[in-house]
Amino acid sequence: MHLKTILIFCSVGFFTDTMGEGLNALQIQCVQVLMKNHNIPATITKFFDFFRPTVGNSEYVSGELPNMYDDPNVGIFEILKMLGAKVKRCDARPIEKLKKDEVEDIANKFDTIDKYQNRLINNEEYIRLIDLYRNYINNVEMINEWKRHIDEDNNESYDLGDVMLELLRYRAQLKNTVFGKEEDLEKIKNVVLYLSNNVSHYDISEYYSLY
Repeated sequence: MHLKTILIFCSVGFFTDTMGEGLNALQIQCVQVLMKNHNIPATITKFFDFFRPTVGNSEYVSGELPNMYDDPNVGIFEILKMLGAKVKRCDARPIEKLKKDEVEDIANKFDTIDKYQNRLINNEEYIRLIDLYRNYINNVEMINEWKRHIDEDNNESYDLGDVMLELLRYRAQLKNTVFGKEEDLEKIKNVVLYLSNNVSHYDISEYYSLY
């Protein structure tokens, strides 16, 4: 398939110049794919150049990036925590998101449960962690549903992104807002691939505007 056709089909709605703090589901998914599939310094730098995270009025330059991590789960944790605190390119649509202070608090609580500090937790740890997030859901029935889901899940481990996505899903359900997660993961994989191949923000936005 021609690159232009692929871009038209696969581009998603956060390719705008709207800037904001916090994290939404699409940004979390991109970080997960980045670290699991493209965990090399050059690609991580291009990823940050695309999202243009800033501190105050100063753009966050490549030289200020955190150390590159051999363990993708550690990278997911550190990059999500850092990105959530920065003003960056984001989704202009009204989808559910975690605010700056929420990202920091969620990551810090994850850290307290993460026994081996490998930025992964198991089912038992996850269920304990859900209790620490009650104030973000504030619905006993939904908290219990979340716990049942994890208890019945076959996954052996979860990274910070997995936890954040589920928290966003339940909160969107509770508030009757849009979750915003892209269910077709191939679209997210293609987006990160395009970033690694220097497809510009202008080109992706132009193709997306053809919808």
